[in-house]
Amino acid sequence: MSLATSSPSRSPAGSAKRRTRRASSSSHQNPLFQDILVFQDDSEASLSALRYAQTLATSSDGNVTGVVFGLLAEYPMTVYAETLPSTWLALQAKANEEAEALEKSVAARIKKTRIATDLRRVNVMGSEAGGSLAGQAHYADLVVVGLTKGGGTDFENLLFEGALFGSGKPLILVPEAFSPPRMPARVVIGWRATREAARAVQDAMPILQAAEAVLVLVVDERGKVPEGQDPGADIARYLARHDVKVEVKHVPGSTTSVSRILSNEMRYFGADLLVLGGYGHSRFREWLLGGVTRDILTLTETPVLFSH
Repeated sequence: MSLATSSPSRSPAGSAKRRTRRASSSSHQNPLFQDILVFQDDSEASLSALRYAQTLATSSDGNVTGVVFGLLAEYPMTVYAETLPSTWLALQAKANEEAEALEKSVAARIKKTRIATDLRRVNVMGSEAGGSLAGQAHYADLVVVGLTKGGGTDFENLLFEGALFGSGKPLILVPEAFSPPRMPARVVIGWRATREAARAVQDAMPILQAAEAVLVLVVDERGKVPEGQDPGADIARYLARHDVKVEVKHVPGSTTSVSRILSNEMRYFGADLLVLGGYGHSRFREWLLGGVTRDILTLTETPVLFSH
């Protein structure tokens, strides 16, 4: 219920790490995100997310909408469905009061930041918050969620799941400590030849075109999706044709985790954004607790753009 109130690899250019010049000096570029939806509560992570969203919106005279969730009590499963226990009604009343107080607190904080934001409150049961955020994101270009230190809170992860798998829109996670907020100038793409990664590149195109430098990073993982003799060459060529300043780097697989390799390479490159495909399925907890994604959420010091 919701109530709205480097290992070398032979290439055509003879190098595994290749700098591809801009294909043209065309002045035509995609507009940046015009409508940005950002989750808000009273945490420092959500404040970082708001400031980041505002930075992206300002670059294209866009709009930022903040959403606050009032968490209602879960409906009790009783034998007598027609009778609501008085304790549950009391909990609902208290939840409404807390939701109103949270909305006022967030509104006051936003006012102090002087960030132009449309703020709305949606009352939902906690388990439905992710789906609610996904539904609202249907009418936005981008979703932004703050990430509390240590990989995010359970609620932030729930919202991440809902928006990533249910919205059809890109999502940026902003680490709590990321400061100052700025337009991405040096971007790393964690590339695998998959649908999800291709979608992430397409969704990030306005940012990639505006960036000073973009690195396509290919980690040689045995048994993963093959991409011919020169992994990364095709996506680099595609990006260059879209006026992106791009280079490719191959990194051999090792005992070091892929997430750690990504994190290290981002640091070497001076990256201020990572672009990744969001792999997984509806059994999110199983997916999140293993593999690259969970580690990235824990290790990253910069925002990450995911698409699915």
